[in-house]
Formats: sequence, structure tokens, C-alpha cells
Amino acid sequence: MGNRTILTVIFDDSTTLGMVRLYVSEAVSKLNEVFNNSQEQSLAGPDAISKEYSESAKGLLDNMFQK
Repeated sequence: MGNRTILTVIFDDSTTLGMVRLYVSEAVSKLNEVFNNSQEQSLAGPDAISKEYSESAKGLLDNMFQK
């Protein structure tokens, strides 16, 4: 997923470049984890969504279109 994302960081002169690099490094690590988890869930397919959630969503959609 990293090939399809851009992280933009805005900071002023009062912030040192070392601090920016430190925080960006931590943010990139956490974002990679989020993107990887998201991709794994996406690859797992519709079975990854709980049956209870699926039934609830189906019921809400049915109610919307019956009116």
C-alpha cells in the first residue's frame, strides 16, 4: 500500500528536523500497520464481516427501500 500513499508534513522553523524525522518515522510505521491490516481484511473477502453485522445492514437496507 505504501506505493499508493503520500504523507505530507507541515512544520515551521521552531521545529527541528530531527524531531520531524522521529515523528514521521513513528507515523509511517503505524500507518503501514493500518494499511496492511486493511489490505488483509479486504483480501479475506465478505466472510471477514461478522454475520450479525451483515444481517443488520441487510435489514436496514431493506427497510430503506420498502418505503
